[in-house]
Amino acid sequence: FIRLPKALFSEALLGYRLSLEAIVLYALLADRTCLSRKNGEFWKLDDNKTFVYMTIKECQNLLQVGHDKAIAIFRELQQSGLIVRKKQRLGQPDIILVNTALLD
Repeated sequence: FIRLPKALFSEALLGYRLSLEAIVLYALLADRTCLSRKNGEFWKLDDNKTFVYMTIKECQNLLQVGHDKAIAIFRELQQSGLIVRKKQRLGQPDIILVNTALLD
């Protein structure tokens, strides 16, 4: 199972309501981050923040959406401050830092 924080369904947290796809993607990314920490199999940046990878294609397959919709969902999570994406070299997936404060 995957935890879905109730706060994501409220406008009070962000000032606007997230789409259901964005809520599900956040839950999947947060779950991946928590599992990595739990298993001790995680990567850290210089500032000791844990990050995960998820490609646009992987998001498309998980949520059964098209390319443009997957990009829009990632953008929605970035604008809300729930994730931060950092570009890497060409051909490599973005580094994704997930704000897991809602899960604590």
